[in-house]
Amino acid sequence: MLNDRPKVSIIVPIYNAENYLEKCVKSILAQSYGYIEIILVNDGSKDRSWEICKKIQAKDCRVKIYNKVNGGVSSARNLGIRNSTGKWIMFVDPDDYLDLQIVEKLVCRIDKKSDIICTSCVSFTNNDRRVVHFFECNRQFESEKQKESLYMQLMYPEFGQNVDFAVTAIGVPWGKLYNKNFLNRVNLKFDTRLRRMQDNIFNFYAFYYARKIYYLDEPLYYYRYEHMDNYFSSYKDNISSIFLPVIRERYEQLNKLEMFNGDLKKAYINQALRILTIIFKSQTFNKSNSQSIQKKKKEYYRIINNECFSSIVKFKNIRYLRNYKQKIIMYLLVSKQIYLLSLIIKNFS
Repeated sequence: MLNDRPKVSIIVPIYNAENYLEKCVKSILAQSYGYIEIILVNDGSKDRSWEICKKIQAKDCRVKIYNKVNGGVSSARNLGIRNSTGKWIMFVDPDDYLDLQIVEKLVCRIDKKSDIICTSCVSFTNNDRRVVHFFECNRQFESEKQKESLYMQLMYPEFGQNVDFAVTAIGVPWGKLYNKNFLNRVNLKFDTRLRRMQDNIFNFYAFYYARKIYYLDEPLYYYRYEHMDNYFSSYKDNISSIFLPVIRERYEQLNKLEMFNGDLKKAYINQALRILTIIFKSQTFNKSNSQSIQKKKKEYYRIINNECFSSIVKFKNIRYLRNYKQKIIMYLLVSKQIYLLSLIIKNFS
């Protein structure tokens, strides 16, 4: 171990979490590794979360609390980073909880080159739980070749997991220790402009710049899983404004890092088509969208002409897509069969 007792700052971003918060923090306070500080950031909750934070702080001097105007989970995590005093940083979501040895077991894996230490999780709902293995067996990632598996799973969650449907993947911020000096050195923060997948974008940069990443294949984090199928099926008139910035940032990220090639480009094509499908199904061609066909077509072209999509809508890219639904969508996009696309999208699950 690099240091007998490196301090760990555990940051919990909180928004309307009164039903789960006490159980979450209790699992942090009870850690077998005691040299920690707990930073609770209340992001403008409208329930009793702030009162619970104050109650928890009064009972343990290791707890620091902050109350802020609602600005999103990224702003809450960034505030926690700025106010942390530990050498290592961990993030915990307020509706989750921890194995009582997670901090100790991750700290034991620290060496002089370590910048990130990861673990796997148990995913649970009210009716079910399953052990998730992001990768088989313990692994370390140092070379660019080794890191390719991380990048692939960030863009294709099922990669390396031996499952048809990934409940979650390595791109999450929780279940990890981050070297704070490393985060400061590369000036890495969560992007407050992104309303979804900001953790995935954050970790792509983190994995790229890290000297060494260690993955411990033990389920030490308990992740409350909420299925998103209904969310993506129902009509949302703003979903393009949520997901377009994500895929635009991914496109710019890959180009900035000179990684828009080979298998990563193929993974990007799949991710871009997946996001396009979400936008078309939940907004543009959703059956509850009452806009005229002219307005729908105008919105369609506004989206598809965005550089992050227009660069991959080509016949030759169909062979890189992983399932027949995406291949059909790509074919119709390339063929400009908008009406048929709209009919098919509505019936895709």
